[in-house]
Amino acid sequence: MNSSQFSFFLPLLTAHVTRIIAERHGWDEETAFERFVESDLYALLENPDTEIWHYSPLMLAMMFDTEAEGRLEFPEV
Repeated sequence: MNSSQFSFFLPLLTAHVTRIIAERHGWDEETAFERFVESDLYALLENPDTEIWHYSPLMLAMMFDTEAEGRLEFPEV
């Protein structure tokens, strides 16, 4: 994925993950968005070279939860 495609894709993926996080935690979307973009996971997601963007939005939301529990795990795909 080139940088132009990634720049288009990241906000869409972020919005979807944010909605899932909000639903799972009972937060409003603004709170979910703020917590997600402040996470280490999001910092990795912003870097296209990590290829974390290939995980599904649900998987990324689950990874966000594990990071909140004190560990950040990368599932095998």
